[in-house]
Amino acid sequence: MDRLRTRLKHIESGVDHGVIAAAIRQRGRALSPFYQSKAACTASGSQLRFPDSLSRFGGVAGWGWLAAIVLVSLGCTQVQTTSFHPDQALMPLENFQEEIAKVEQPSNYRDWSPDQAVLAYANFHGDRVKVRNIRNCTYLTENEYVVDFYNRSYNLGDLKSVDFITVPFRGMPVMAHTMLSFGFEGDDYLAVSVEIRKEKGESYAFLNGVMRQYEIMYVVGDERDLIKLRTNYRKDDVYIYRTRATPEQARAMFVDVFRRVNQLKDTPEFYNTFTNNCTTNIVQHVNNLSPALVPYDYRVMLPGLTAELAYELGLLDTSVPFEELKRRSCVSDLALQFADSPDFSAKIRSSTAETPVTQRTELSRESSY
Repeated sequence: MDRLRTRLKHIESGVDHGVIAAAIRQRGRALSPFYQSKAACTASGSQLRFPDSLSRFGGVAGWGWLAAIVLVSLGCTQVQTTSFHPDQALMPLENFQEEIAKVEQPSNYRDWSPDQAVLAYANFHGDRVKVRNIRNCTYLTENEYVVDFYNRSYNLGDLKSVDFITVPFRGMPVMAHTMLSFGFEGDDYLAVSVEIRKEKGESYAFLNGVMRQYEIMYVVGDERDLIKLRTNYRKDDVYIYRTRATPEQARAMFVDVFRRVNQLKDTPEFYNTFTNNCTTNIVQHVNNLSPALVPYDYRVMLPGLTAELAYELGLLDTSVPFEELKRRSCVSDLALQFADSPDFSAKIRSSTAETPVTQRTELSRESSY
């Protein structure tokens, strides 16, 4: 909130109020290059879409600012940005005052998009856990779907593996959405995707993610929803990497993840583009099990490179070169081929690299989850 107040104070002192009023009256018209291109990441941030080739990267000026932010975050200080007009500081908000007030406090009570209206949570009873509100939407198109949820009981003793999933942005593969999927006996998988929680009619915008305009949520879902949505309807490439987690480590990770799921159900938080996103939360879960296992690395800020980082840290199968592992781990074609298969999760993994049991060892810096 302090950052927003500072920003608004700067705007107020340096811009004619008539300019601000005129900008606000445009009611949702994109004012900066970030928005002129209608750069709309999906709820999970899994892809970038632009109306034409000239504006596919959001405009030179807008992406100049993005490049500056990323480079500064990587420690590069010699950055020269392009000039911008004062009204570019304003967001295309339907109701400016309401959106200003929104940053005061995160909430679980808004007019949510139907696919994100219900939060998952888990009840633990010893080794038994009942996960409620597992999403399993049926899609007609990317934006047309029938919402469905189910509850499911699991035995932690049946949990055998954790998979790390990456979904690179098209046209900008160094950026990606990341997810986890927990594997139980019988090729039964439960996926977890950390996303912005969209209100009805809302889409992702980079600056809004910095300025606390979205809550964060853990979407717990059936892979026939969370993976097929991306491969079959958004036409994204999806990579499923089998980690080297032992069953004991997988169970510890599951418990830690669902502790966070339950926490967010009771205490909502704001999403942050840099500090509270899909990848930073996964890194935190890993480090909760083994402190400082994943060090600060620029590839955490560029999630399209996190699989390579995980490979270097020994989190993935290192018996083959990374490029070969990546090739084997792409499931997009198989997801299209077996879209209607009842063994969807098993079928899409038929060409992925299985981590030899002999490689699965306890968490450490050398051989880690």
